[in-house]
Amino acid sequence: YRIEGDLENAFKYIVLAFSIKDSCPTVLWHLADIYNARGEVLNARVVWRHLLKKNKLKLLNDPCSESEAILNQLLNDVRYEL
Repeated sequence: YRIEGDLENAFKYIVLAFSIKDSCPTVLWHLADIYNARGEVLNARVVWRHLLKKNKLKLLNDPCSESEAILNQLLNDVRYEL
């Protein structure tokens, strides 16, 4: 939904995903991205900072994490956005 510009549905489903798995780095990244797209920059920054403060090893060991390379890309995107 986010790519299609349907921010209402994108937000609804990312909040649902967050309620299911609030430690997932991918969910956190998308939550921040959707906040940012909705103009809620402060909320986006809070989520991005939260993601950067997490222990990288714990993030890698999270069942939701895909690989170290993808996690590194995600964290680099976060640093760029901040």
